[in-house]
Amino acid sequence: MLTNVFSNVFTYVLDSVLTNCSIRRFTPILVSVFLVFFLASTSYAESKKSHKQIHLASVSAIAVELKTGKVLFKKNSELIMPLASLTKLMTAMVVLDAKLPLKEKIRFTKEDKKNINNYYSRIRIDSKLPRGIALRIALMSSENLAASALSRNYPGGMK
Repeated sequence: MLTNVFSNVFTYVLDSVLTNCSIRRFTPILVSVFLVFFLASTSYAESKKSHKQIHLASVSAIAVELKTGKVLFKKNSELIMPLASLTKLMTAMVVLDAKLPLKEKIRFTKEDKKNINNYYSRIRIDSKLPRGIALRIALMSSENLAASALSRNYPGGMK
């Protein structure tokens, strides 16, 4: 519909330019019509994007409008996943409160992998990273293996 309107207007302006042969007089009109069409079509296209076109690296996600509770977007919201974020945040707080050396290297073991129910991890077993880096990975990459290794390397271990 919008394309037809633009086509008709453009044809009319072009006919006027060609019959009057005064291109300079109609150049601002042509530019204005083009800009109006471009902006209108871009706005229209953006408003028609569906939530299915949103690409996320996350396995699951949900966005809810706070005032109404209306679900705005969901991706694999039915998946049952381990509660991780709050647990990792508390692990990080306990490690930081203990003032453990952040440069001390900690090892990621099979025991850590077992503690997270053998879920996939990008960290290799038997690798070592400084405690500070492990904290960042646990929090920023939501890496359960890092949180498990941090808790195992806490004085007194996991309890």
